[in-house]
Amino acid sequence: MQEVRQVGRGVHQVRALPVQEVLQGDGPQARFQEVSVGGRMLLDPLANALSKINNYERAGKREVLVHPSSELIERVLEVFREEGYIEGFGREGEGLRVRLAGRINRCGAVKPRHPLKKGEYEKWEKRFLPASGLGTIVITSPQGVMSLARARERGIGGRLLAYVY
Repeated sequence: MQEVRQVGRGVHQVRALPVQEVLQGDGPQARFQEVSVGGRMLLDPLANALSKINNYERAGKREVLVHPSSELIERVLEVFREEGYIEGFGREGEGLRVRLAGRINRCGAVKPRHPLKKGEYEKWEKRFLPASGLGTIVITSPQGVMSLARARERGIGGRLLAYVY
């Protein structure tokens, strides 16, 4: 959000509003994850990482450097690797170097992170995947980050994180 005001004849000043002025309320609770990289603010590092992977995959690249990295991004990429959508990944400085397998048509973060109840698996597959049996949804649960298929086997719920097909 920006505020524009005129400070002189034909001269305008643009000022970025603080986050608390943009959000409703002024409580101390954060409503989204904030990461600052090189002076710019990243509100959802997982969504940014998956978007970058998607773009590099479409461009036919074999590797992508995802920066910044986090434990959550690593766990989601581990599920992608287990399902065969990426060849692998490794730490490189503060980022992750991801080796692409050329199998991703689309991937992305699920926002907002909807709760997944036991027995609602098909509902979310229909919403985020193009066809039954094509693609994977990644969830987080008390038992860790896993694919929706594994959650179905264990009979547990959680929260939706990402999808890939």
